[in-house]
Amino acid sequence: MNIYTEFVIWGVKIEDRDKPKYLQESLLQTHHLGETITNKAVAERIALLCESKGYTKVRIQSIPFYKGCESDLAKQFTGGK
Repeated sequence: MNIYTEFVIWGVKIEDRDKPKYLQESLLQTHHLGETITNKAVAERIALLCESKGYTKVRIQSIPFYKGCESDLAKQFTGGK
């Protein structure tokens, strides 16, 4: 089976800093140029751009997928059935 990785960028937006800590983190970006982010260097560059915009606690999450089994793995990863 072929495995590939998608990257997701998370962080705290400027307008969310006053919220309780458990509500601060937001999904910042999942796509670049209309495609899911599958290149780590691109994900790192986007994270740096987010930080330069004033977002804090920016992190990159990598999610592995098996080609052809994306929905099954996504459900397992998110706890769905």
